[in-house]
Amino acid sequence: MPCPHYDIRIVKRSAGQSAVASAAYQSGEKLYCEYEMVMKDYSSKEEIVHTEILLPDNAPTEYLDRQILWNSAESVEKQWNSQLARRIVVAIPREVPTEEYPQLIRDYCNEQFVSKGMCCDFAIHDKGDGNPHAHILLTLRAIDENGKWLPKSRKIYDTDKTGNRIKLKSGRWKSHKENTVDWNDRGKAEVWRQGWADKCNQYLEANGRDERLDLRSYKRQGIEKAPTIHMGAAAWNLEKKGVQTGVGDLNRKIHSVNIKWEKLANEIAEMKELLSSLENQLSWQSTIEAQPVDPLIYNIALVFKMERPIEEDEQDLTKPSSADYKQAQIFVLEHNISSFDDMRHAIGGLEESINDIVNKTEKHKQRISEIDEMMKAYEDYKKYDPVFRQYQSIRWKRQKEKFYTLNKAAINGRSNALAVIKQTLGTTRIDIKKLLHEKEQHIKSIKILNKKYDSAHAKVERLRRIRKYIEPAMTKIEIERQSRQMKHQKQRTTYNKNDIAR
Repeated sequence: MPCPHYDIRIVKRSAGQSAVASAAYQSGEKLYCEYEMVMKDYSSKEEIVHTEILLPDNAPTEYLDRQILWNSAESVEKQWNSQLARRIVVAIPREVPTEEYPQLIRDYCNEQFVSKGMCCDFAIHDKGDGNPHAHILLTLRAIDENGKWLPKSRKIYDTDKTGNRIKLKSGRWKSHKENTVDWNDRGKAEVWRQGWADKCNQYLEANGRDERLDLRSYKRQGIEKAPTIHMGAAAWNLEKKGVQTGVGDLNRKIHSVNIKWEKLANEIAEMKELLSSLENQLSWQSTIEAQPVDPLIYNIALVFKMERPIEEDEQDLTKPSSADYKQAQIFVLEHNISSFDDMRHAIGGLEESINDIVNKTEKHKQRISEIDEMMKAYEDYKKYDPVFRQYQSIRWKRQKEKFYTLNKAAINGRSNALAVIKQTLGTTRIDIKKLLHEKEQHIKSIKILNKKYDSAHAKVERLRRIRKYIEPAMTKIEIERQSRQMKHQKQRTTYNKNDIAR
């Protein structure tokens, strides 16, 4: 099954990031960053198997040089919190031949990005560990016909109904910003993700593979599974070393429950199919002109009782036992089952219960992820706050600028952490004890939901026991149907002979 990993991030100066550094990392090269005046050296990386730069028609050919391209893209960004580039990481389907990886990425990038005016720098990484992937770095500004970077946005003056500008009390004209390109629209991420799935599936089909990539969530695909929680690099490295983490334990539990849910859903589907088959077999009586069998025989409660249960001393594993018979009776009585519709209602209730478990587990999982993100932001805040306070205490401008240059990552890291906390909580104040308590409550709720699953699974087990009564009854009904058909056919033949004799 192709891995559905597709991650989009923005390279931000406010987070201490650099487009040149990102390009050096993914290409495994040594590049000089003019903005920071330092060399970004990742030449020791060994998993890079292919690198390439794709340019739109109006881009200068000198941008085929990775160092020139990304230093130029950074030089036009003047703000301390500027967005420098868009970075996308995609998992390449292992089912596609290795030699087709570059063409797959090239086709995708040309179709989705370069044709729209973006400069694209991509690299393919493959350690041989079954996780081939590609890093795609994209520019955020369009290029004019002269090869110059265009603004990201432009000022638009608001007008009234008569078309005149609106003057504010401050004396300024009312205005708003408008993006010059639509690359930042939220809907674009969905288009790019679907485009990647379509392109991968095109290559899979061309290679005669049955697998298909689907980047939609389980919920949107109609798959009743709870998605696992993103582990992050720190937790992943600990798990790789054999150290179990809280997120890892929770993901293992979710994975285990997903396997059980899938088995449960299959069992319910089989039970529905069995009921439909039995109902179809019983419908024969309406098409035969002979005297119908007593309708009570077709009452589902009686169908369950048609087979005498085998006593313990004459046990036959292929037939229902007394214990199974008693469990079947209990289930039928508890759920007031006396018809096919009643049985469908009972099975439908189990399906609703499963869907409820999936939806609630997903909500708890999302909140746990938010709490983990806030906790990480809080840790970053505590880590960088002393440096920030020292920076604030400096009065002399040159000393302050020098200190900022040396400690830019820490100062910006603190600001970024506060932004994450404020965006999630609506305030910069955070109560760690309260968050930890809330996380524990969500984990407990997931455990309770797992117990509800066990209860639903127990009901399915009882349905499976009832199934032992349905299958023999189906065989009996089929034999009876064939017998009645033969008898009816014999009667018609006799009538025909008598007519000929007359």
